[in-house]
Amino acid sequence: MVEQIVNTNQKKLSLLTHLEADKPTKVRIVCYDPYKKGAIYMDRWKTINGKETLETRLPQSPEKLMVRIIPENNNLNVKGFEAKSLPMYSVCLRRNKNVKAFVKFAQEFSENLYYLPVGTYYSNNRKFRIDLFDVIKDDDTGRKLRTPARISNQTGRIEVSKSHFMKMTIPMRMAILLHEFAHFYMNEKTTDEIEADLNALKIYLSLGYPYIEAHKSFIHTFKGNQTRQNKERYEEIKKFVEGFEDRKYTICL
Repeated sequence: MVEQIVNTNQKKLSLLTHLEADKPTKVRIVCYDPYKKGAIYMDRWKTINGKETLETRLPQSPEKLMVRIIPENNNLNVKGFEAKSLPMYSVCLRRNKNVKAFVKFAQEFSENLYYLPVGTYYSNNRKFRIDLFDVIKDDDTGRKLRTPARISNQTGRIEVSKSHFMKMTIPMRMAILLHEFAHFYMNEKTTDEIEADLNALKIYLSLGYPYIEAHKSFIHTFKGNQTRQNKERYEEIKKFVEGFEDRKYTICL
């Protein structure tokens, strides 16, 4: 195992980790704030064969980032780290006047989740509200629900399950919070799940977050709920992401 502290200084950046293995080697890479519990910015597996570079996109970062590299054997060499500018697309962020304030609120909530007690939280402008529960329950029966978050289509109030969110990376939490935000503040039809998925991804990808983490959040949400609608949502999400780079200059016009 290799651990390296990188001074990210709360900047938006892409961190490149250069690796080399003389034969296929499965590697786990975890990037986290060593001074804040539950603040994980990336957690992924990758098979390295020869010289390869892993990119960690950080639209938000701590002062110091711990990079932990865990190979399955001793064949891996860590060749170094490199910071570069983060690819972002600001047009998608300017179309809706509520996006900037909500993103700031959601980022702070996601980074500090471990320390937040169950209760109600508001954005600085008091426009957005998140009710944090240990687990979300059905309003009528009190039955515990599998959903990590939901939103009231009447008031825009978001509910979050702390027990679910604590199992996720910060980008995964952001993907889900942006999905809920999109339902009320961006959708033409507030109840449309696919529309909310795609509106959330416009913001998420434009901010520079890694799609692999959004993909993990969708898998987490769909797990144990393999409905026809969720299969359709998954296919639409996949198609949207695959075409985003080519279409991003027209998608938000």
